[in-house]
Amino acid sequence: MQTKKAAFIDHSFHKKTLCTVFLKELLSTEYELVELWDESWKAGSRVSVEYLNRENYDTIFFIQNIFHPKELKKLNCKNIVWFPMYDQEEYRHYSSYVPYLGLNMKTFSFSEKLYDKLKKVDMDCYYYKYHLKSVAQVLPNDEAKKVFFWMRTSDVTWDIVKKLLGENYEGEIIIKTTSDPDCKIDLPSKEDIGRYNIKIVNNWLDKEEYDKLLSSCNVFIAPRQFEGIGMSFIEALSRGICVIAPNNSTMNEYIIHGRNGLLYDLKNPEELNLDNLAEIRKNTAKTAKEDYELWEKAKRQVLIDLAKANKKCKLIKLLYFQLIHIFLIPYVIWEKLIRKILKFWQQKG
Repeated sequence: MQTKKAAFIDHSFHKKTLCTVFLKELLSTEYELVELWDESWKAGSRVSVEYLNRENYDTIFFIQNIFHPKELKKLNCKNIVWFPMYDQEEYRHYSSYVPYLGLNMKTFSFSEKLYDKLKKVDMDCYYYKYHLKSVAQVLPNDEAKKVFFWMRTSDVTWDIVKKLLGENYEGEIIIKTTSDPDCKIDLPSKEDIGRYNIKIVNNWLDKEEYDKLLSSCNVFIAPRQFEGIGMSFIEALSRGICVIAPNNSTMNEYIIHGRNGLLYDLKNPEELNLDNLAEIRKNTAKTAKEDYELWEKAKRQVLIDLAKANKKCKLIKLLYFQLIHIFLIPYVIWEKLIRKILKFWQQKG
């Protein structure tokens, strides 16, 4: 069977995180992928409409970022596929997706919550739950707690983690300090480093080093308020490690509080009970194995869904959604502005 030539336009930060490698490997089984990088998030260049039209791609895959609808209409290629990330779409109102209707575009979400939002405007959308293959890991004693905290964003801070673990925490803590772009992080005080038996890891680790360090721990603190897919905490789950995470997507789409992990309110963090750590880890290993088996069965369906004809939004529905978009857009703009102002003052304070 002849493979189809496809552009794979990825967010360039994924060069470092490698979180979309699984997707490239899957799509490469039926597409001749040309890997292209979007640098616009750091004021760099992005792939042009002119280039894409000149290369005459059969399919164009957009990973995380996607062109504005006006630019999508200029593309000669009519097989447009978007893989959005929940963390980037969290604050978008569902009406903001209306301009994408009628563009011969499919959307594949790895977040059920995002999928539900996209379906509100009848987008041609599919949902799949990704999981890594389980890794056997047996630690000798779960009473001896060893926490791995990737200090990655200004949302999940050491002060929050300290509240979650409590003043009487006894064990070890590894803190990895390689943050996301433009995120300010505050390191623990010298007193806390001594009191909580903290080891700081400052440099970016290659995969083998990271896996070895992660596998030495039995508790993982999810580093972000929201996740696109959530590769960092999924890696921990696949090792049967107890994940502590904010009660947000995509973390709460994998974790049932008290069963295979622990969830908390990021705005009101309170000390968590880790007395049943061994039982949680046993359940974590079990659900991780089950979720991976489901993903293995689903992979073929992803390729089948990609080959399906695009679903058309009925004219009456399209008009209805366009009216919603027109009347709600002023509200959405003001809401977005207020959120940005509040976030700015929270970070400043």
